[in-house]
Amino acid sequence: MTTLHKKERYVVHYKNLKQLSRVRLKTNATNEFEKNLSKLMYNAGFGKSTENHRKHRMVKLLTSSEGRYGGNHYISSLAFHGSTIFDDNLVAWL
Repeated sequence: MTTLHKKERYVVHYKNLKQLSRVRLKTNATNEFEKNLSKLMYNAGFGKSTENHRKHRMVKLLTSSEGRYGGNHYISSLAFHGSTIFDDNLVAWL
């Protein structure tokens, strides 16, 4: 709550409780390792929540052009953007 009144018997969302527990972990740390660990864990969670999932790209390495999981199947899909040939038997599907 953002008031300065006495805080007794009020409802709190579970996400706020999680954040409070993280803050308390930082203050209860006894050595530098515990302080850095809690800080890194909080930053990792924050980074994962803010990353842009639309910019992710699926890459498959194909060794065959025939069959259900071959190159012909993936090229005909709508998600096909391009390919890179590394070797006669190895192609990256983007």
